[in-house]
Amino acid sequence: MKPYTAFIPFVNRIDLLQRAILGAAYFTRDLHLCVIDNSPELLYADEYAHNDMVMASFPEVPLFFSQTMNFMIRQSAKMGDDFFIWIHSDAVPAEGSCEALVEKANYLIESGKPWGALFTNYDAMSAINMKAVKAVGDWDQNLIWYLSDCDYYRRLRLAGFPTIETNLSVYHDPSQTLNADSKIANAVKLRNADQTLYYILKWGGLNGEEIFTTPFNSGEKK
Repeated sequence: MKPYTAFIPFVNRIDLLQRAILGAAYFTRDLHLCVIDNSPELLYADEYAHNDMVMASFPEVPLFFSQTMNFMIRQSAKMGDDFFIWIHSDAVPAEGSCEALVEKANYLIESGKPWGALFTNYDAMSAINMKAVKAVGDWDQNLIWYLSDCDYYRRLRLAGFPTIETNLSVYHDPSQTLNADSKIANAVKLRNADQTLYYILKWGGLNGEEIFTTPFNSGEKK
């Protein structure tokens, strides 16, 4: 089986990152693990020097969430992958979940069935189809944190690439990046109103209440 890349982006809580790496690496074959270190202090640099089973990327400046997703897309395109997997740094895949997700993605690729994303515990660990990415484009970097995922997965579905819940087991302890850094948490809160307004302007409603099928089409009726 062709190896694929599983990205694990992180900002802080290196203890949780190490837990996520062990969870993915221990139960996984045919996956290359790549940590994306978005911590200002490059917290993973020392660990990376002593860990030969994990690749790492150290952006020149820390990337926001949507920027990080686009970084993964670029890296996967360079490697010629059919899909890539990304795992939250505060998530831990259960035994066999990574392999099962790869098998599911490969099955859909080989069968020619359309799909955009394969979820586990929502997107605590998910696979993204590069064919769908080519059709839909990048993540919207105007949505730097929350609602960015809602926007992209909606765009996938509207383009005919469904998002599929696999029900594979992945433990997720959400929002640990925010809980560990009050500055980040406050920045998210300050931007949240702007992000919400932008999403409403783009889709005509909040997540789950969208009206437009074409972004910013204020003349479109439900």
